[in-house]
Amino acid sequence: MKNKILLPLLLASLVFIGISCPFKRSAPTPTTQEKTVEEFKVTDQQEKILSDEFSRAQSYARFWSTDIRLASFEITYENELKNAPDTYVFISNKEPFYYWTVKFNRTEGTFYRSIIPKEDYGKAYPALKDRFWKISADAALLTAEKNGGNDFRKKHEKFKVSQILGTDPKTNFITWFITYESGTDKLEVIIDASTGTINK
Repeated sequence: MKNKILLPLLLASLVFIGISCPFKRSAPTPTTQEKTVEEFKVTDQQEKILSDEFSRAQSYARFWSTDIRLASFEITYENELKNAPDTYVFISNKEPFYYWTVKFNRTEGTFYRSIIPKEDYGKAYPALKDRFWKISADAALLTAEKNGGNDFRKKHEKFKVSQILGTDPKTNFITWFITYESGTDKLEVIIDASTGTINK
């Protein structure tokens, strides 16, 4: 009788000890996931922000000189297509040796103004015919993404995308120059900033 009572108690003790005693589990085998690339999209809100930015940049630049003209608009992305400042570059016949730049940070809602000697800036820009500027920066980037840019980003963990609005010396038209770079690999997409067509 005593043995019949002791046996269940012994089994219960073993179960309790098994549950309460810690044991070491082997770490799960890491799985390799394919790198996903975020799709770049354009919204009406983004378009309005860019339109308002340009108007503000012009008004700030007129404090410097009343005859300002847009010479360039520049954005440089690194490793992701967001959180990059927008830089407007203006020239003036009254101040022929300088550029006036206005840089906006869309994420923080801040801006910075600078006067830079042209020789220090490292780039020479003629005045743009901005009345023909119809294709926004985001719309142009979306076109570039659909024409090889997205595939380029999928291939490279680290990359830089340079987006410059300037005058095409071949056509004298206002043009978007969008360049994807990673090491020695490079892709350039040139887009007419008036029509949105790709220049070959």
